[in-house]
Amino acid sequence: TSLDLLARLPMDSIHSYEALVPTNPIFYKACTSGVAYTLGDFVSQIYQGRNLKSVDLARSARSGAAGFVGHGPLCHFWMVWMEAHLDFDGAWYGTGFKVFADQTVWSLYLNAMYSFLIGSFALRNPRDVWEDVKATSWPALRSSWRFWPFVHTISFSHLVPLDLKLLWVDAMEIVWVTILSKVANDDKVAKLDED
Repeated sequence: TSLDLLARLPMDSIHSYEALVPTNPIFYKACTSGVAYTLGDFVSQIYQGRNLKSVDLARSARSGAAGFVGHGPLCHFWMVWMEAHLDFDGAWYGTGFKVFADQTVWSLYLNAMYSFLIGSFALRNPRDVWEDVKATSWPALRSSWRFWPFVHTISFSHLVPLDLKLLWVDAMEIVWVTILSKVANDDKVAKLDED
């Protein structure tokens, strides 16, 4: 029946994704992050008061491109590295080490990379892009500490299989990119208001 089909759809989709990822992990994870970043920016714009007619689709596309080029491929390698070096043979405390590593050096890097890519894709002056990276790094990191540690307690545990970790993270990423996009773009709105 249609109801049975609808009920099976989410799990069938996850199983299909899980079967595809090992065939080309970087590409599929890049696509997953690209979609998540696009949706996150789109939701951020709606949250900031835009309607469907006034949404800046180019901005959402730049955010999606940043997810595709930066987040997906790099997080694939990061998660594989953490599983190899910070898992401690499945010890319970391995999750804590992964969360700590992710929320210090990696988070700072990813947030800076996001601001850099967004500015670069908008063809902004490199000095202005660098100023944006510096201006958004600390606020984005502070916001990150309020959101990701709980999420990553699940992400980096053995509850989520390695090939599905980025899918889980990207589902949460839609919420996070909404926050990050707001932080990255609020600064520009404030500057425009000052002028």
